[in-house]
Amino acid sequence: FGIDIMRGIAVHEMADEGSSVSSFSDTLGPDGYGPIKLGMTLQEALATGLITEFEFGRATALCASSPLPSDDPFDDHNPPHVLISPTLGVVQIFADPETTRTPEGIGAQSTVAEFKAAYPDYQEGEHAITAPVPGRPDHSYRILLSVDPDPQVLRLDLNIPEAACD
Repeated sequence: FGIDIMRGIAVHEMADEGSSVSSFSDTLGPDGYGPIKLGMTLQEALATGLITEFEFGRATALCASSPLPSDDPFDDHNPPHVLISPTLGVVQIFADPETTRTPEGIGAQSTVAEFKAAYPDYQEGEHAITAPVPGRPDHSYRILLSVDPDPQVLRLDLNIPEAACD
């Protein structure tokens, strides 16, 4: 990262004092989430003013994790955040699950059938389904599913598939 610490707190003056959640669109993809883009370096992500702290080992051993602004500051279960690799930059973006949708309209409460119709090149796992982002085969969406009899999308993220943060 060019930053020689295991935990960093960065304080940046916001270009616009009102910068916060409203800096994000409600769209995840195809390249990112508002001003946060896949592949950005840590320094570029910090320069957006939206990432103010990062920590190694919080979510993964090899990548730094950083929270993103949220409409629900008390959401400890699924808070929006990014994972940042020292070699690939921003590799995974977990958007606000309640308000965010893909350009194809997929988000929380979408059905599995809707996801599969929007992304016909999907691959199924036990509790998740992944699919390449249309027009960006180097990026993918991953949805985590509820365990209901009729599973729905609980969580949506945008990632660089070959990035290994475990």
